[in-house]
Amino acid sequence: MNETILFETVANPKIPRALFIFLLIMCIPFILTAVFGRIWFCLVFAIAPMIAYVSYKNNKGIKITITDQRIIASGGRFGSETTVPLSSIIKVTYSFYAVEILHTSGVIVLLYLYQPREVHRIIEKLISAQ
Repeated sequence: MNETILFETVANPKIPRALFIFLLIMCIPFILTAVFGRIWFCLVFAIAPMIAYVSYKNNKGIKITITDQRIIASGGRFGSETTVPLSSIIKVTYSFYAVEILHTSGVIVLLYLYQPREVHRIIEKLISAQ
């Protein structure tokens, strides 16, 4: 049986980069307070930009392919390729920057996609058709 590719998208690197810059700007007062005011606890707030940067690096180069039989995530934190058969998907949820897929083997979170609403709509449509 041949598979038909229904939709392909990639991660949007602009969102985490903007998040990193925003968090860096927001943390500057805490870093300055820690250095000049010797309140070292404020350095804890400098961790947020580091987390945003790691998130950006992990999502760079992710490609999502939806076929009529499975979802394929490749690149970035997924390594070479992660495949989820549509028959194993239990639930799909959506937020403005992510799609979360709950399946029988675990959870996959697709972050910072260009079109998360479209990805969610297509997966829901395929699940309900089964």
